[in-house]
Amino acid sequence: MTLNVDSVFTNVKDAENDYFNINVEGGLGYARIVVKTADETVGDQVLQNDNELLFAVEPNKTYKFEMVIIEDNALNKDIKFKIDVPAGTVGGFVYNGETDSTIRYELRSGSVGTQYTISQFAGDRAIKIEGSFYTGANGGSFIFQWADNAAGNTIVKAGSYILYYNLTI
Repeated sequence: MTLNVDSVFTNVKDAENDYFNINVEGGLGYARIVVKTADETVGDQVLQNDNELLFAVEPNKTYKFEMVIIEDNALNKDIKFKIDVPAGTVGGFVYNGETDSTIRYELRSGSVGTQYTISQFAGDRAIKIEGSFYTGANGGSFIFQWADNAAGNTIVKAGSYILYYNLTI
């Protein structure tokens, strides 16, 4: 099957986010992007929902997602995160993380609904998370949750994004 991408991006605003629909012919559903518009600072070690990096999911659908999280951790602390999804959702992802102060990255895998910690060193860093999931009988929200792994402040910066696709035909 040949897919033709419509040359016009449709701007859609709902109660949670401002989206850009990428119109695709051929029955593959839709692709959308959620872009964080403001820096968000957290000084707590308890996971909290990101104010902007979330989207609604429908039941019995398969989604693919790519996230780039721009994170500033001036005090050399780790960041912990979780991708919160509706009960009964199954899926996984791969993500990058620093391994030591020489800023080597390694690829790691994870499952939606499970908490992970990424070692971070001072300054702005990009974390890429890419995966897919199936929602099962429950709809709800896909939410990026995050927190400091040690006392202090961590910032997830404007420009971080989620690009996601509904793959259900």
